[in-house]
Amino acid sequence: MAFRAQIEEGEPFETPSGRIEIFSTTLAQVKDWTKTQYGYPIPAIPKWVEPFEWLGDTKKVKDYPFHLITPHPRHRTHSIFNNIPWLRETYQQEVTMNASDARRLEIKTGDIVEVWNDRGTVVVPAYVTERCMPGVAVIFEGSWMDLDKKGIDRSGNPDFLTKDEPSPAGAFAYNTILANIRKSALEHRPGWDSQATARSYIFRRDA
Repeated sequence: MAFRAQIEEGEPFETPSGRIEIFSTTLAQVKDWTKTQYGYPIPAIPKWVEPFEWLGDTKKVKDYPFHLITPHPRHRTHSIFNNIPWLRETYQQEVTMNASDARRLEIKTGDIVEVWNDRGTVVVPAYVTERCMPGVAVIFEGSWMDLDKKGIDRSGNPDFLTKDEPSPAGAFAYNTILANIRKSALEHRPGWDSQATARSYIFRRDA
């Protein structure tokens, strides 16, 4: 059981007061945040902090109306095992989007699209479903990049769209990305074993 020692035996917590602190006395004493491990001010009392990018940004959302998230895939560990053909047979790198968004953009499952913002562009097939919220797009992290001469990633690695800036707590804001989507005539290059990757359509999740 978590915190058994503190609850049953009275062992102090690892805080200045030895108690659970809602108000962080450590953060409250910081005067110069540039000299900390965080880089940004963190409130001493937890509160909502506006993300770097989000759909509430009425100015930026005009150009980039999709909130892109980049979860972990189940067919590889980050980028590890992306070079295993029989694992790639189960899944082709793609962007998942809501059916209403796809209809508006005249996109259907299997169409090659560009997902882009002011940081970069990636090329992937689209997967259209009702199981994704409108205004949200999903690209799994970890695919190995394949750049063309213009720096466009044809393999669909969302790192090219991610802001290269840590969050206030020190982690990168992988799921704080605004982007746009359009049909494309560019080539999607899923890897050096395109035949094996193409067979991933056997495992389509339309049901």
